[in-house]
Amino acid sequence: MIIIELSYKGTVEEGIALADKHMAGHLAFLKKYYDQGIFLVSGPKKPREGGVIIAAVDKATAAELVKDDPFYQHDICNYRLIEFASVMCCEALSGFVEPR
Repeated sequence: MIIIELSYKGTVEEGIALADKHMAGHLAFLKKYYDQGIFLVSGPKKPREGGVIIAAVDKATAAELVKDDPFYQHDICNYRLIEFASVMCCEALSGFVEPR
C-alpha cells in the first residue's frame, strides 16, 4: 500500500493555476487507475497545496504510475511516495489488509 503525496512546485497560487489548467487530464489519470482497482482514495490537501492518493501498489509501481499524471508530465508537482503495511482498516477496504 502506498500514499502518494503531491505538493505544488513554486507558490501555491502558481501551483493551483497550473493544476487547474491540467485538471481534466489529471482526473482522467485518476479514473484510469480507479477503474483498474489500484487507486482507493484521493483528493486535495487542505489548504490546497497539492493532493494525496492512496493506492494498492508497491513503491516501484507507484513511481511508474505517476509518470502518467499530467501534473508530473508538466512538472507541476513534487511526488513523495510513502509505502506502508496496511494491517488494519474499515470493512469496506478489508481486501487490502496485508497478512501479518
